[in-house]
Amino acid sequence: MHQSLRPYVTAGIAVLGAGMVAVTPVAAASAVDIQPMPEVALTAGVGLGDIDFTQAWTDAFDTAKDNFTAVQAAASDASSALTDALKAADFSTLDFNQLSAALTFLAGDQKTFLNTLAPQTMDDLHAVVYMVLTDPAGQLTGGEPALPEDLLPLVNFAASPLSGQLFAALGPSISPMVALINSFEAISANLSGADGASPDVTAALQEMVNIPANMVNGMLNGATFNLDALAPALEGAGLLPEGMGVDGISLAFGGLLSPGSVAGVTDGGAGESLIGSVGGSIFNALGLNLTGVPLLDTLDLEPNGIGPLGAFAMMQNVLAQWLSGELPALEPAEVDPGAGVADVDWLSGFDLGDLFGLSA
Repeated sequence: MHQSLRPYVTAGIAVLGAGMVAVTPVAAASAVDIQPMPEVALTAGVGLGDIDFTQAWTDAFDTAKDNFTAVQAAASDASSALTDALKAADFSTLDFNQLSAALTFLAGDQKTFLNTLAPQTMDDLHAVVYMVLTDPAGQLTGGEPALPEDLLPLVNFAASPLSGQLFAALGPSISPMVALINSFEAISANLSGADGASPDVTAALQEMVNIPANMVNGMLNGATFNLDALAPALEGAGLLPEGMGVDGISLAFGGLLSPGSVAGVTDGGAGESLIGSVGGSIFNALGLNLTGVPLLDTLDLEPNGIGPLGAFAMMQNVLAQWLSGELPALEPAEVDPGAGVADVDWLSGFDLGDLFGLSA
């Protein structure tokens, strides 16, 4: 099955701030007439009329509706494909090692097996960075492997469908807390006047009002955790090629309805994705702002969270391909099994023009 990889080469804990609210009573309009509601105002002169109590809820449920539509369509397609594959499958001819390799990315050669499956667990840019990081011969990075051999299995598993399934199971319970922390961070920034700006009491109060909606939005649609404070540690861990640095880092946790965002597998033309309209992995949930990238200098990887429903549909797709014999042929790696990757010639038949989207 043809797969398309057309990339465009490319935490900190928040401090909670609180504002003082003053309620100014209004004298009774009349001893007989019905008294009007008192006017509530902030000490900074901000009235409740400046606060929107519904927009955050509207945005959360609108996003949930769109996500549900995407997940429902993908789940229906995946279920139908799996049902058809089960009916036609000849289990006596199936290779269970191939299924294990496809689910965990811990076996099989990198170029013809894992990189072919990568579009179902990563978007374009994540897939390209994954290809570079897990190039066992280092031929894409000037002859030196980007990662030590003992780290390859870790990165491979983080990019696998099984990692997406496990990560998706945690998302709906973690995302509301991430949304709460993000709200606290925004309130603190608004009250402290970050970057030389004047304190914005209205924005801080608006964020306070939005906290319940933000947490529900996190449960349904996911939330992204800012981990910029870990950037120096990542740079010093030796996980990146020499000369590259990290300016920002984040991690996207999916909600119940988060479909994820992946490149997908197409028919080779301009048609819709045939497989992989939803999907993801731990690696795909990682957001990075990379510096020192060859040709581009900087490269932004957007984090993509995935929820349990989207991850289940992705797993059904992989199972359907395995049962139908559509997975790439599994060629066991001729290296120590702990390495989990093969020492293969990455540049054999490798089209750099196709990699960078320059092929005719």
